[in-house]
Amino acid sequence: MSLLHHNIQVASLKANAKKKAYYQRILAKKKRLNKNKKKHRCESNSQQRLANKIAKLDNKNANIRENFCHTISKEIVQEAKAIISLEDLKLKNMTRKAKPKRDASGRNFTKNNARAKSGLNRSMLNVSLGRLGVFVTYKANDFGKAVVHVNPAYTSRTCHVCQGKNTARPNQAAIICLNGCGTLLTKMQL
Repeated sequence: MSLLHHNIQVASLKANAKKKAYYQRILAKKKRLNKNKKKHRCESNSQQRLANKIAKLDNKNANIRENFCHTISKEIVQEAKAIISLEDLKLKNMTRKAKPKRDASGRNFTKNNARAKSGLNRSMLNVSLGRLGVFVTYKANDFGKAVVHVNPAYTSRTCHVCQGKNTARPNQAAIICLNGCGTLLTKMQL
């Protein structure tokens, strides 16, 4: 069920992003041709109508994300055991803008992959991890389940059976425990 919701959400967010980009291009062109004195202001009624369309698309995207978070959080809480653990992620730090880098001389800027970082930030913020955590927490309280926030350090290296950190990761999707329990976790089990 959640996979279907996810696919629908992704498709509608992509369609809305295309529409928004289209309207933004038209609005920018109208502002340029109209020679607006201030870039961020709409000086004509047609510009204001386009800005309103963009705002409606933003509201639609927010509603899609919120609906998805409600659906997924309900499924998580219903499927989970008595205690749910969430990583205590610092989303503000994770989605911070890439800082400019200077070369060895200190005069010129070098490539810092800012475009890739902004794309990653956009996709992380599109998922609404913070809101999902809030929804899981309050729904778990309604179902009588406990939520524990875990420090995210070493969580991708720890074996869930023996709690050992002596693990190997041959690839991103698998963890092999080297402590003797011999546990092999794949991405589907995590």
